[in-house]
Amino acid sequence: MSEIKPNRVKANKELWPETIKNSHDFHNPLFDFYYDSQYVCRKCKKTTIWSAEQQKYEIEVLKKDYYGKVLCEPCYEKYNSLKGRIREYERLWLMETESSKAHAGYIAKWLADIQEFKAYTDKYSRGMEHKLRRLLEVSQ
Repeated sequence: MSEIKPNRVKANKELWPETIKNSHDFHNPLFDFYYDSQYVCRKCKKTTIWSAEQQKYEIEVLKKDYYGKVLCEPCYEKYNSLKGRIREYERLWLMETESSKAHAGYIAKWLADIQEFKAYTDKYSRGMEHKLRRLLEVSQ
């Protein structure tokens, strides 16, 4: 019976982003290779693999800091879509006058997107969520 070898890819630490190069990981031989990493998606709870090849690409080519994955690809795409819409609402909000903010037609959609976004991350504006909720209550 043959033993299944975990997939591993040699790391090129010289291509790492500066933030990682300045960490203890840079000199640790445990990080000379990337290994397939299994994780459970925070949103859909599906068990997924973050491949060694994906890690190498994200860290050495895209220069992302290494934090590990928490969302599968479909959930990550949905997260980014929501994040983009929320940024657009924020842009529109800044263009509103104080008197027109209470009547902005996108407030309910923005609040709904924030509430959906909360399932993906805890990094959202609780203050803005509260303000939008109050505006909707007052306008009804």
